[in-house]
Amino acid sequence: MSTHAIPPLVALTHDADVRIDPAHLAAVGAALQKQVMRDFSPVWGQNATVAAFPAGAVPPGYWQIRIKKDLKGELGYHNREHHEPAAVVAHTRDWPLTASHELLEMLADPWGSRLIVTDDPRGTDNRVRVLVEACDPCEEFHYNVDGIALSDFVLPAYYGPHRWRHEGRSPAAARAYSFTGAITEPLSLARGGYLSFVDAKGVWWQQRWFGARRSVARLGRMEETDRRTPRAFIDAGTKRPTR
Repeated sequence: MSTHAIPPLVALTHDADVRIDPAHLAAVGAALQKQVMRDFSPVWGQNATVAAFPAGAVPPGYWQIRIKKDLKGELGYHNREHHEPAAVVAHTRDWPLTASHELLEMLADPWGSRLIVTDDPRGTDNRVRVLVEACDPCEEFHYNVDGIALSDFVLPAYYGPHRWRHEGRSPAAARAYSFTGAITEPLSLARGGYLSFVDAKGVWWQQRWFGARRSVARLGRMEETDRRTPRAFIDAGTKRPTR
């Protein structure tokens, strides 16, 4: 199910104070392009053109993934910048993995507010609305593309077998619900992952598997005056262990 009639242009770039070998930046950009075209687009129906640019050289019209020297403990996040989806990534050893995570989540949910009605992940008879974040439920898992570690992601059937069935064939096994097969049941988690959802009363919840413990956290309500996206609201209430 495509969210854009025209595939977006995505720029992989960095701040001027971040030193990245141009050849390495180009190699990561090429790996991200292959991941989108070969792995993500056939099942999600959303393509993109990814290109690498040096600092300060991104042409107009691109969604940017910008690598920054420090994000004060965060690995990366995506939001809106100048009315366009954008992401920032901390310059760590594993920055390509984080860039992959943010890229795929921007393509699945550009504005940080895409909700889908599903069964309650807690197992109740109620229906809830799940925030679509393609990498969060399996964010500790990855696979290699041209020798570069990139993020695992859930398949559309993860939200229920009757939801978002795309006509393309999944490249993963029939019983898998993430690309690597780390998730084997709808609305479940791989170790290190989480899933956020809102109930009929407007209360946000989060199912987590951090460390050895599985838990469900109550995140509270978003007030009508809150101008943040659901994604930003969720990020503020999520304390993840460092990858």
